Amino acid sequence: MEKIIRSAPGRIALVGNPFDIYGGSTISLTLKDLRSYVCLEKNNNPEQDISSKIFKPGNNRPNEICQLENAVIEELDLQYDYFKLFDVSDMPYESGLARSTAAVTAMINAFNEMFNLGISDKRDVAEFAWRIERKLGVCGGQERYAIAHDDDERDYRILERRINEADKKLEELEYTRPGKLFYMNFAGRESHRFDNENYAIIEELKIPEDLKIAAAYSKAKKSSFDCHKTLREIYKNSKKGRNIIDEYRDRSVLITNKALGEFKRKSTSLEEIGNSMSGSLDLRFSMFKKLIKDDLGNSPKFKYDSICKESISMKEIAESNGAYGVNQPGSKSIIFLYDDEMPIKELEKKGYHIIKIHK
Repeated sequence: MEKIIRSAPGRIALVGNPFDIYGGSTISLTLKDLRSYVCLEKNNNPEQDISSKIFKPGNNRPNEICQLENAVIEELDLQYDYFKLFDVSDMPYESGLARSTAAVTAMINAFNEMFNLGISDKRDVAEFAWRIERKLGVCGGQERYAIAHDDDERDYRILERRINEADKKLEELEYTRPGKLFYMNFAGRESHRFDNENYAIIEELKIPEDLKIAAAYSKAKKSSFDCHKTLREIYKNSKKGRNIIDEYRDRSVLITNKALGEFKRKSTSLEEIGNSMSGSLDLRFSMFKKLIKDDLGNSPKFKYDSICKESISMKEIAESNGAYGVNQPGSKSIIFLYDDEMPIKELEKKGYHIIKIHK
């Protein structure tokens, strides 16, 4: 095939993140209408022609243009093949919606089809994406597994139009339909023991009909890679820090299991789901504070306030105006459940961008 266009959805983490990095469990939702797109063509010239709109020139996530694309090419051992590669995304820059992971997943699927790489298991797509992005920074598996397992592709005419109109300025995005909802268990991921398989456990859940979520974000000055780097260094080099993170992970698993049970009920209580979401975020803030500020806060690169302060402020604005169930999908972004528009309006007044997610 001379030309292939593939896309993959964004995602938000509802419960359990970032403990997927440390063998925990999570529940995440993909975003049907917010996607990253990849166009791959055979090149008659003996070269690789790579062009990306995923990261702006000078953007520090990553700070080298096409670093993401080159990491994919090297991992798939395609350094000596000739092709043209172009990528673009609907997702706003620095919104915490997994824009880059969606691009990586779409690239893997496009390369797999063009070069017959034999990657047939969605779990292998997820693991390739995880390995690739770990080369660029510390990250967990929940978004890679969720995005890889939501393979409902758009009509090819829509994909082609999106590539052809890549230079067209998008209108401010305000809404997306939910894609798929997944529970994922990464127990033992540190030591790669899953009943003799190197895969996480993943299960698709039913999305409640009345689920209404809003994502609020500002441009993140630090990426998720940055956020997790200090914690990872603590986990690897401090026995005390490792024990603390493991303790919080086990507490997080209990919260995720409670949310899982609620999603499986015939009549899901969104209030209970919201309690699990907020409990998950509170646990995350508590761990950051304990590790970085109280106990192991000597890192000059990263402080508690730079991780949590703005997200805590956003959380307070949302909750004081009727939102419930607040979690943090990425750096300086939050998601929350809502019944009326008041928390959305108040966050917009403060300058935050909002995307609504519902059927």
